[in-house]
Amino acid sequence: MFNFNIRRDMRTKVIFYTLIFLFSFSYWSCNKSDNEKGTLVLNFTLTYDGQPLKMYETYTYPNPKVPFQFSRVSFYLTDVQIGNTGTQTKIKDLDYINLTNAHINPVAGSGFKYEIKDIEKGQYDHINFNIGLPSELNSKSPTDYEASNILSNNSEYWPAWASYIYFKCEGLVAYTPDGELIQPVALHLGSDAALLPIELSKSFSITGGQNTEVNINIEMKKFFGSEKVYDVLTVPQIHSLGQLPYINELVQNLKTAIN
Repeated sequence: MFNFNIRRDMRTKVIFYTLIFLFSFSYWSCNKSDNEKGTLVLNFTLTYDGQPLKMYETYTYPNPKVPFQFSRVSFYLTDVQIGNTGTQTKIKDLDYINLTNAHINPVAGSGFKYEIKDIEKGQYDHINFNIGLPSELNSKSPTDYEASNILSNNSEYWPAWASYIYFKCEGLVAYTPDGELIQPVALHLGSDAALLPIELSKSFSITGGQNTEVNINIEMKKFFGSEKVYDVLTVPQIHSLGQLPYINELVQNLKTAIN
């Protein structure tokens, strides 16, 4: 009887310590995995003439100097990559970014915070992405996707162009310096030629289990152009294939506006 109790106690201890070991190993493994990856937060901000842009606020258009108001800025974001010297890692394939709500009551430096999780820890010195869709995606249409897919949205597609709308800037403009904001503005950029690659030098570190924020600003006054200002009164809306030269003009402006 005595020996039986000893053996039973030993078996109990073996089981107990085995469970402790397995639990500790599992916790260590999970904790190690968590500590090896972090979250990159892309903070997209809009400014106008260096100040935080506010939707529905009245601004002065660069040329002619007439009242102007923003009501929407949004775009498709694709092929997001980060890296350092000699390395490049894709961290996101596709998403749709709408900056409108984050800029109704903007706070300086605080914009639309877009999180990308499970980034390998380390030091990085650049971030690249596209505004718009690669041709293999743009060749499809919303009917090719289920309703849950962001590419199923008909309001982001031009059937007549057979193209998605890559970038939207919408608002109102007045025709005279003291006029009313009566003319709707819809500067919609799309077509394969409008795909805009962006390469930004941004030094940042990803730390395991933590968030790292990187600021990306779009200066909307530059979107209208500097030396040559987009003629918003003549072409306040872009909705036809004959307007591709205006799209190309705004795409080049947008490239200089992002930093």
